[in-house]
Amino acid sequence: MKENHNATVLHESCHKVIFRYTFLFALALLQACATEVAPQGGPEDRTPPKIVRIYPDSGALRFSGNLIRIEFDKFVNTQSLRSAIFFSPELDDYEIRGSGTSAEIIIYDTLKPNRTYTYTLTNDLKDTRGNALEKSYTFAFSTGDKIDSGFIAGKVFGQNNRPVKGALVLAYFLPKGDTLYADTLNPAKLKPDYIAQTDSAGVFQLNYLTEGDYRLIAIEDKVTNRRYDIGQENFAVPFHPVHTGMKNVLMRFATEPDTSRLVLQVADARTAYSVVLRFDRDVPPDSLSAAQFTIFDSTAKSLVNVYDLYSLVEGGREQVVLVTDSLVEKHLYGVQAFGVKDRFGTSGDSLLATFNGSSAPDTVQILWQPTFADSARNMLEAYVPSPRGRTLLLQFSGAINRASLASALTLEQGIGNQFIPTAYRLFFIDATRVEIQPQGGFELGMWYRVTVNHGKLLSARKQPLRDTLISRHFQVVSEDQFGSLEGNVVSDSAGKVILYAELLGANRFYPVLLTVQPDATGFAFVPFTLNELPEGRYFLSAFYVQQPKVSPYDKWDGGCPFPFRHAQRFALGFDSVRVRKRWTTTDARLRFSTIEYLGDKVP
Repeated sequence: MKENHNATVLHESCHKVIFRYTFLFALALLQACATEVAPQGGPEDRTPPKIVRIYPDSGALRFSGNLIRIEFDKFVNTQSLRSAIFFSPELDDYEIRGSGTSAEIIIYDTLKPNRTYTYTLTNDLKDTRGNALEKSYTFAFSTGDKIDSGFIAGKVFGQNNRPVKGALVLAYFLPKGDTLYADTLNPAKLKPDYIAQTDSAGVFQLNYLTEGDYRLIAIEDKVTNRRYDIGQENFAVPFHPVHTGMKNVLMRFATEPDTSRLVLQVADARTAYSVVLRFDRDVPPDSLSAAQFTIFDSTAKSLVNVYDLYSLVEGGREQVVLVTDSLVEKHLYGVQAFGVKDRFGTSGDSLLATFNGSSAPDTVQILWQPTFADSARNMLEAYVPSPRGRTLLLQFSGAINRASLASALTLEQGIGNQFIPTAYRLFFIDATRVEIQPQGGFELGMWYRVTVNHGKLLSARKQPLRDTLISRHFQVVSEDQFGSLEGNVVSDSAGKVILYAELLGANRFYPVLLTVQPDATGFAFVPFTLNELPEGRYFLSAFYVQQPKVSPYDKWDGGCPFPFRHAQRFALGFDSVRVRKRWTTTDARLRFSTIEYLGDKVP
């Protein structure tokens, strides 16, 4: 009995020893494999990782090693570190090793003597919970006795005039006197010499730069290649030359025009009397005419008449619909477009497409489709400012004959208890949309009546329409529904300036053209007044225009990365301004920042 008891004890002891070593081995294995796994439990961590220590120290001199060590306050994703790091001058041969909250970079390239090296970590770096760095950080060391100390700082704004977080600022050093390099520098092909990234306030700072001139380009870097991809992303360039030591370089994103040739992708006969054309981008319908399109029936060897056209939005894309003579279902057709341009003025070389005819009938009953109720008030309050002034949009359910509308349409103005016919102007957008305006413009607070007699109206194919009369009364918004804004623009340079007051949340801009002429103090305080502003909060911006003939409705030119062209100088307000109806808001001020360049002001 005693021997059995001893055997049992020995057996249990062996199991405990085996279990203990197995547990320790498994624990060690888990620790070895879990270097990039964040600690579990507790509230979800949304804070960005922070860099707490580096080796060598930033600014270190006479560095002769090949190891960089970075320590963070939390577990980081090593793979993201590989895509986040950028060396200047560029290093090709190095290795990144990550372990929990630290990372080591082993440099295999031979470092050049007496040279400043920088490495930048962008916000592509993320912790194991996916939180990115707040902004980019740049560190430097020198293999010699001194280190480059040049810097450039500034701010990047979006097209909405708000600071942009995470924009990548590419900096290219421009060798002194090398104008050929400056003229041929293509940011789509050349890697930058330095990079920085904007923080949540849109601020960037490039540090440890070689002293001299630079070309800066801010990009969204959608494909994360640290290069500007022409036609694929927006950009921002400064409005003045840039040199080290500048502290307030301002840039604002501009839309990159698609310079590729326009393409006619598809033609499709939807009915026996219409052909839908889809281009690879939107084409303004008010820039087109039926004379720009030819349709050939290759089966019957004859031309098909094109009467008119209109636009149709499908799948978020504006398409062009041609109104034609009768098409035959089994016939093959070809359509060719001439002189068609996108909104940037880019056309195509050979805009050709083929399609099969259709026998589907055109069942649309053409009628005016009023977008407002009878006796509507406060009409045209939300119009988008334009050189024409206020206009009323008329929308028809199908394409009409433009010439027949004048005899079918009546516009009357309410005077006393009567409506008196008044002369008007028509502005066709396409064959289904037209804007109407009294010869003297719509008067605030006045009543009007629009009547369409469809019995006098023809379709685009000159077919009579059903004899229907549609009439609507409406009152234009009165003056007491608006407010005014007064203030000053402050600047140090002579020229023409366009000031915009942007109604926040409405994407509407109210412009005024100003002339700036500084006095003996070197500054100008130019007063401005904006009337007929709807109630709301406004954001002020302004820019200089250089062209000889200037309109308040000219658009800001954001420059070009290649071939390089500076943007037009701009200024942005720091806060919004409140406008109330029946009230004048005063003392608004917008100041152009003074640019210092080698001791001289830049206009």
